[in-house]
Amino acid sequence: MTNVEASLTRQAMWLMLGLLVVRIIFAYVPPMGVDEAYAVAAARGYSLSFFDHPPVTFNAALLAGEVLGRETPFVFRLPTIFFGTVAAWMMWKIGLALGGARVGLWTLGLYTASPAMALSGVYIGPDAALNAGTTVSVYWLIRIVQAGRDAPLRWWIWVGLSLGFALASKYQ
Repeated sequence: MTNVEASLTRQAMWLMLGLLVVRIIFAYVPPMGVDEAYAVAAARGYSLSFFDHPPVTFNAALLAGEVLGRETPFVFRLPTIFFGTVAAWMMWKIGLALGGARVGLWTLGLYTASPAMALSGVYIGPDAALNAGTTVSVYWLIRIVQAGRDAPLRWWIWVGLSLGFALASKYQ
């Protein structure tokens, strides 16, 4: 890794850390909105499907509350923060795989600059989990195409698992 690549990688890590701090602040301060309250109220028991939502987001909020033993908006939003961070990380990895550290930083920066994408990793809703699942699958598909016939089977498994996760996150 050259000095320029190392510098760009550090910048990307700082950008992701800054975005994580912003997400935590936005998740901690405001009360739950109507859609979030609906998600938490509907998720009073684990299910493979809810009336109008697939299971990932609702079950994740419920699990966070049970694991941490608290029922606060911030606790219910923690899985969404995690999913948003995964999506941002994978945007960096996608850019890195396609064009190197500079492209990775630009990809992450543009993703971060989009309020719809950056803040979907804050509030309880299906978008953050969908973004995480789709970005993971896109990354592994890129790696498979780059490797050609030498792509290991485990990469295909990652694609299948992440697409399944995305499909269990939001009805499209």
